Order: sequence, then structure tokens, then C-alpha cells
Amino acid sequence: MNIFIYIISFIVIAVTQYLYLYGKLEGLLFILKPVVYLVSLFTGEGFTYYSEMGFLNPKLAVNIGRECAGINFFSIVLLMLIFSNIKRVKGRGSKLIFLLSSMIFSYLVAIIVNASRIIASLFLLDLKIFPNGYEALVHQATGIIFFLGYLFAIQFLFKKIICKMGDHYDEII
Repeated sequence: MNIFIYIISFIVIAVTQYLYLYGKLEGLLFILKPVVYLVSLFTGEGFTYYSEMGFLNPKLAVNIGRECAGINFFSIVLLMLIFSNIKRVKGRGSKLIFLLSSMIFSYLVAIIVNASRIIASLFLLDLKIFPNGYEALVHQATGIIFFLGYLFAIQFLFKKIICKMGDHYDEII
């Protein structure tokens, strides 16, 4: 059964990676729109959608496009959850529920982490403590810190939850 779960996970990731790499930007709106909504909510600034570029805000000098979709982070979180935990889940039904739950969790976390990364980058750049020309570096460094930090936190959280459930994991799911 684990092999089946691995195959389904790879198919989901292959499809999302294909959309990310080769599809039109419209194919990524399922993840871009919620990110833009959260960024707009926190900044109080609206964004305009352009089909070739993404969501733009000239005042903030921000373009939330293909590169900001969070597809790679979604893929990493999903693979991490499945490969680290599926062997501990007992029963076919529980494994399928865990797979579906992991996909939903990975999607939601990708949106939250991506939006928080963009918001933090905007905040740091607004402090004007970095010289001009370092915007891309600040953006990338913030991304590395956020993505790695959240990956460690997610792995730690799931490990604690699963260890706490012990042999009763199958009954709880």
C-alpha cells in the first residue's frame, strides 16, 4: 500500500510541477490567488492581475507571479510528510486519509508560508536598512529562512504528534 501512496504523491507533484514549469499562469491561480489575498489583507494594498506577469502592485513594487507560487515548497512539504510518516500509518483507509490530509495541509501551509515570506520581505525592505540594489538578495534570504524554518517546524510538529499517538495512530485517523 505504501508504494501506491508514493506513486499517487509523485503524480500529484508531477502535475503541479508541470503546471509550474510549462503551463500558463492561469493554471497556478489556485495557489496564487490565496497568497495575493493574504498579502493584500496584511498590507492593505490591492493587486492587479495580468495574465502574462501575475499580480502587480506598482506602489509596493511587487510582482507575485509564477516564481512566487510556492509549488516547490508544496512539493517538498508533501514528500516530507509522506516519506517520513506513511510507514507509521496502519490500514489502507488510514493511509489514504493521511495522503489526502497531507495534500491539503501542504497546500494550506504553502499559501501561508509564501504569503508570510512576501509580507516579511516587504517589511524588511520598507525599513530601508539595506542599500539600493539588494532587494532581490533580501527577498531570497527571507525565502530561505522562512522555507527552512517552516520545514523544520512542520517535521518537528508531525514527529511530536505521531510519537504522542504511538500505536493508536490508526484509531485516531
